[in-house]
Amino acid sequence: MNFENFDAVLDVVKTRFADLKSAYDKHRIVKTKKQLSEDVSALFETAMEDVYTNVVAPKKDSEPDIYMDGIPVEIKTTKGEDWTGGEYSKRPSQYLLVAWEDVGQDTRFFVANLYLKEEDWKSSKSDKYYGTNFSKKDIISRIENQKDVDILSGEIYSYNRGKQKCIKVIKT
Repeated sequence: MNFENFDAVLDVVKTRFADLKSAYDKHRIVKTKKQLSEDVSALFETAMEDVYTNVVAPKKDSEPDIYMDGIPVEIKTTKGEDWTGGEYSKRPSQYLLVAWEDVGQDTRFFVANLYLKEEDWKSSKSDKYYGTNFSKKDIISRIENQKDVDILSGEIYSYNRGKQKCIKVIKT
């Protein structure tokens, strides 16, 4: 997949997200992190459709988030550093894993592109949550095992602090 000029997508998303948050503030609408993450996902869908001529965003739950050159791509977003989803909704697909954070008036992103199968998603061990998880540790593991991971925005790396292995995700 060719994500040339991905910075243009990020610029569109950042501008539209700032506008959206401003409208929420103006109308005193309070959104949860999860709701804002869903907004970020929708903004990525439309921004990619607007920036790339080879992207279609069907806007149906029964369809992938976007098709790029006819290839299905799912977009998963988080305000943290672990991506979650429903136990039965994991399609084998290309994924854009998006982590975001607000820094002052700016929103920063980490975006990784990789192919995931159902077994790549770990089931929750909690009785209170049925979903699956893919973590920053899983991304580092794939990179260390030389599996395809294309970092489109930000950085991720591991380092040792004493005997403990730590992982840092930088959003830009």
